[in-house]
Amino acid sequence: MGNLVPGCPTDIMYGDDFDEQYEVDESNYLGTGKFSVVHLCWRKYQPEKRYALKVINNPPDDHASLTRIYEEVNIMRALGNHPAIITLVDMDESMQNTIRLVLELCEGGELYDRIQQKQFYPENEAKIVIKNLLEAIGFVHSKGIMHRDLKPENILLASKVSNTDIKISDFGLAKISKDYPRRLPRSHSICGSDFYLAPEVIKQEEYGREIDIWSIGVVCYVVLSGSLPFFHNVLHKLYRQIVERDLSFPEQAWKSVAKGAQDFILRLLQVRPGDRLTAEQAVNHPWLRGNGKGGSFGSNDWTGADSARNTSRAPNPLQHPHKV
Repeated sequence: MGNLVPGCPTDIMYGDDFDEQYEVDESNYLGTGKFSVVHLCWRKYQPEKRYALKVINNPPDDHASLTRIYEEVNIMRALGNHPAIITLVDMDESMQNTIRLVLELCEGGELYDRIQQKQFYPENEAKIVIKNLLEAIGFVHSKGIMHRDLKPENILLASKVSNTDIKISDFGLAKISKDYPRRLPRSHSICGSDFYLAPEVIKQEEYGREIDIWSIGVVCYVVLSGSLPFFHNVLHKLYRQIVERDLSFPEQAWKSVAKGAQDFILRLLQVRPGDRLTAEQAVNHPWLRGNGKGGSFGSNDWTGADSARNTSRAPNPLQHPHKV
């Protein structure tokens, strides 16, 4: 077992009692990663309540990886039991070089897969998804945390029957301020997923929580249209599109969507971080509140009309992004 680091969540560990309390379905995998697998599990005295067991293999003496795992666990503990954020239920370190995390089970799978199934979301459902996402990320930000990897693959659906009950997952890249609210979370690290990166990350500038707002703007575009706002197979050309905010709203995909949706998306996809709406401001945008076909904040230094170019351009494909 690796050495514990300060702030390790010992109060939720069952240690050697873990295998006495939990039954694990090791024959089936809910998911696999480079250093982890996910199984179905349940408490022996409560078999009807199912959880996801994430088994992380940590190479011996890899203290950096161990520290990152504990950081993720501490962040999830700080976030508690928000209805739109995946909940950490339990943790165990009784196995050598292995950490086991018991997580809330989301039976609906990834939002990415649901979009692929549906091709795109109807506007009324898209509004609910984005509102739930913004309220959850507003809560995350209120705890002095930025997620740094928001994308449809990291947004899970609570059940197979609902298209809108979402839960944010994967806080492996999240960063927390140690002295919030006196200090906001800031970073220079280049991390995230390529199609969803904010311009300031690409330009290797110091950045903060505004990068999550940019990613939500991209997610909103994807949910409504089933396509990516920024796409190119050549990475530096993709990055140029993002930095220059070179995007369009092709009529084929957007003709039945209220113009207020475009205004909303463009107010999240502002190149200058300070010009973006906060999560709290975005929740109050007229389009999300359902004010008919309007949906603009009105006259400002910037208006939504300055952005959409080449509206005859074909929609971009929807593809899985790559970690950077």
